[in-house]
Amino acid sequence: MRDGFDRILDIVRPEVHHLFSQEKMPDCWFKDLRDEQGVPIDQLEVVMGFLLSAAIGTTMSTIEWALVALAHFPREQAKVHAEILATLGGATIFLAPLYQARDTHFISDADQFIPDRYLREKIRERKSCPFSSKLDASVVRNQFGNGSRVCLGKRAAELEVRALVCELLSHYEVVLDPPSQTLPGIAATTVGVPKPFPKLRLLPRKS
Repeated sequence: MRDGFDRILDIVRPEVHHLFSQEKMPDCWFKDLRDEQGVPIDQLEVVMGFLLSAAIGTTMSTIEWALVALAHFPREQAKVHAEILATLGGATIFLAPLYQARDTHFISDADQFIPDRYLREKIRERKSCPFSSKLDASVVRNQFGNGSRVCLGKRAAELEVRALVCELLSHYEVVLDPPSQTLPGIAATTVGVPKPFPKLRLLPRKS
């Protein structure tokens, strides 16, 4: 079986060759690597491959954990579904780092699944607290980085996850099958993924 990264290189290689062959292109990081830094085409293939691999891994793990949480906490799923129906534009999902979000030094009920704690009004309420407000620092809450070092795929990944969750919950209810399954552990790979991934069933919602 071929390595997964080889398959990713097969995807990016034609695009890299197409870009590399263009004599004129707008100012961008690819042009800088090619023209200013003299990075050869084979290295550009690897760079693009790593970028795509990182985008796939982080987005996939976020979607997996979203499905796990929705299935294990149907009341919260119902709230998200209601918000999707009410706003039409979908719901924003705020993700905090694993350890800070579960540290009772920052927030007393950290062991409870309360996604509402990351809504804007809750964030404003925490500003006066020197401990819980640390959850909302951009360097902690924004896993895509900031400024000139921000992840190139940040907006694409956020839109992808948001669109999938909104579309999924608009038409289906996510349930555990069987319902007796416990919350999964975390497998530490490039990103933390649920292990084992639970067995889920999508129940069509009545129109």
